[in-house]
Amino acid sequence: MKKFLFILKKILIAVSIAGSLAGIVFLLVAANEHQQQIPFKNLNIDIDFSKELFFVSEDDIQTDFNNLFPDSANRKIGNINLNEFEKLIQLNPFVADAEVYADMKGDVFIEIVQKEPLLRVINSNGVSYYLDINGKKMPVSNNFTARVIVATGYIENANNADKDSVLQKQLFDVINFIREDTFLLALCEQIDVDERGEMEIIPKLSNHRFLIGDAHELEGKFKRMKIFYNEVMKSDTVRNFTLVNLKFKNQIICAKN
Repeated sequence: MKKFLFILKKILIAVSIAGSLAGIVFLLVAANEHQQQIPFKNLNIDIDFSKELFFVSEDDIQTDFNNLFPDSANRKIGNINLNEFEKLIQLNPFVADAEVYADMKGDVFIEIVQKEPLLRVINSNGVSYYLDINGKKMPVSNNFTARVIVATGYIENANNADKDSVLQKQLFDVINFIREDTFLLALCEQIDVDERGEMEIIPKLSNHRFLIGDAHELEGKFKRMKIFYNEVMKSDTVRNFTLVNLKFKNQIICAKN
């Protein structure tokens, strides 16, 4: 008898849970159907400008919305394909993430996070683009220029695709190392790449160029750069040299360029 009552209790609990879930599903479906019939009212655009990036504007998004739904003022929410518009925004080369949704009042909300550039590349062929925080390419904009370190020289030449891929990875490593150090970030203005793929750091404050070669042992190389500024620059003799070689471990080699 006790076993029967125990089983019966479990069945009743299961039936109760199933009934509750069915009720919740019914309410969600009813709420969704109700929302689909609500007239569209307003478009609310929220673009994250906290990092002072202005690749995407509210006017751009408003224009895209109007082009896709030219008669939106006369539509119901159910006749505005929010998923389609979200996918359209995500195709924008300056958008990292986008979310589009509507509330029960008929308002459509758009939340956008922009891609963040780390480095601007201007190669020897005059081709220009950014590398973003994920090491991916993003185009330059006619409306906004990000204040980032510039990389110039022999980067991404069509005949050396494999070599250029490795070089871009090294540039990405160098710029990330610089960003983690406030002194280096304030000091460095440009990274120049020569025909051999070796990198030179060009600072903002002096006429010296710092040859670091590749992206290996960056900690030691930039430590020697700091030593140069803190100690060696005190000597008047240093002013006669323009190239500072930091490639070799425990050595700072000054030479005329």
